[in-house]
Amino acid sequence: MEKKKTIPDLPGYMPLPTAARLMGLSRRMANQYVENGKIRGFKAGRVIMVLTEDVDKFQPNATGRPRTRVPVWRLPVGRNRQYTTIMFTSILPGQSENFDKKLQAIHAAGTHLLPGTVARYISRSVKKPNDVQIILVWRSTVMPEDTEREAEFEALKEEFAEILDWDKSWGEYGQVVMHT
Repeated sequence: MEKKKTIPDLPGYMPLPTAARLMGLSRRMANQYVENGKIRGFKAGRVIMVLTEDVDKFQPNATGRPRTRVPVWRLPVGRNRQYTTIMFTSILPGQSENFDKKLQAIHAAGTHLLPGTVARYISRSVKKPNDVQIILVWRSTVMPEDTEREAEFEALKEEFAEILDWDKSWGEYGQVVMHT
């Protein structure tokens, strides 16, 4: 009899490592959810199999401290100003999957941190999923010179050169006049 090194397909079940990846959890955290009964898991030999329906219904716990009050508006003080760069672009036809893969690769590699930013967002429009907004928030006390900021952003644009339509993109640069 030939020994198989793969886990056989069991309808309605998946191996814990696969479930962890789909839920965005580490294997250790997924194992804790099984041990705590939040996800039903069953041993099949040396492998823990979990119900596909539990993975599909999984909602992660909220991270961080829950807010106890709504943050108040603040006005900029002294030389500690904030600035925003907002770019509007779109995903080139047929590149949606590559866009998602590129974001995952950038996240995994920890690249394109854009020194001087205190917040970075890349979002997709809810109504038009191929429209993308890149929002960068800079703090003046740590913001690099214009040439360095532009070079860093050009490197980000180059990373997405075959995926985003930079020819039709447009952007705005502003000074924050009130924030939370």
